[in-house]
Amino acid sequence: MSALLYSGRSLPRWLFLVTALGAAPPLAAQWSGAVELEGRRFAAAPAYPGQQRDGVALRLRALYTREWGEGSDYFTCAPVARIDSADAARSTLDLDELGWTHLMSDSELRLGLRKLFWGVAESNHLVDIVNQTDLVDNPDGESKLAQPMVNLALFGTGGTLDLFLLPGFRERTFPGTAGRLRTPLPVAENPHFEADQGRGHLDWAARWHYSIGTLDLALSGFHGTSREPNLTVDEQGRHLLPFYPLIDQAGLELQYIDDALIWKLEAIRRRGSGQRFSATVAGFEYTFYGLADGRSDATTFVEYSWDGRDAQATYAMDNDLFLGVRFNLNDTSASELMLGWSHDLDGGGEMWMVEGQRRLDDNWRIGLEGRGFQSVDAGEAAYPLRHDTFIQFTLERFF
Repeated sequence: MSALLYSGRSLPRWLFLVTALGAAPPLAAQWSGAVELEGRRFAAAPAYPGQQRDGVALRLRALYTREWGEGSDYFTCAPVARIDSADAARSTLDLDELGWTHLMSDSELRLGLRKLFWGVAESNHLVDIVNQTDLVDNPDGESKLAQPMVNLALFGTGGTLDLFLLPGFRERTFPGTAGRLRTPLPVAENPHFEADQGRGHLDWAARWHYSIGTLDLALSGFHGTSREPNLTVDEQGRHLLPFYPLIDQAGLELQYIDDALIWKLEAIRRRGSGQRFSATVAGFEYTFYGLADGRSDATTFVEYSWDGRDAQATYAMDNDLFLGVRFNLNDTSASELMLGWSHDLDGGGEMWMVEGQRRLDDNWRIGLEGRGFQSVDAGEAAYPLRHDTFIQFTLERFF
């Protein structure tokens, strides 16, 4: 895998026009950024040959914004670079965002590379399909790659309708041979596509969002190349070959707020790869306010995930119960701590997670993250990670 994830050859040509907009006469221009030192420590020795035990990484992020047209137009560029001591696949240069936005009275046009998030659940993001998953960055499935897109948002009394054209497919990233949290065999760099146009297939998506009092409703549709590849072993038995099929997906999001209690539901229906299936995640969160010193809050989560593919499911949560709690101290240091635990109701094992962060001052922040895998059965999607329980610390400097 090339360390440079985006090259001139792979970028859609119209993105260079977006970059040129950054030279427009500015109403306001601003630079900001951060440098982050990350250290990962794994609890057990590697499971597969060639893997390194632990790793240290250095990440650089920058953000440039520029406005003109009395604030109706703005340009954003957010490059990010990382150097990793253990896994060459984690040493990357990429763009988290590169785009132009034009604001109108009842609509908004966005052109460029963007990251979106769809969904309401905490543990499992079924409907979130536009952006590709970045497994090199994090195994939790929440890290994403920026997607080239043309997005028109229409605002009205009947809600918000987002229309998307999605050129320039991005492949899923996987840890390299030396990396932890990987599959038993490394993933090959020569993917195959069901679409005749390959990476050049033009995908599309749409999402309608509407709020009725304390009820939020969203319906979405997607047609195009699946962000989730099917992996098969090559003839030599040395690599996994990724195949990206064409799929159609319909999604539903529901969220109902009843004071401190929030009910949540995500559901999808997908067709592709010769199969049809449905998947759902549902549950609630409840917040206890004014704890300890009277300023702190604790939000508890209970969610259940189900996947109609049963044993063939590629998600780790196919018949699982998730319990979690997030502590928010509401202090000047923005201190937060999240604890979570999921249990496979088919007896396939357990996973736990911890995430926390705290500002030391206006320029420094520390972070904590951990993932654990216990008693995972051989048939489960998380089985390759059974030796990869880890804890990660970060130190970040803003400028």
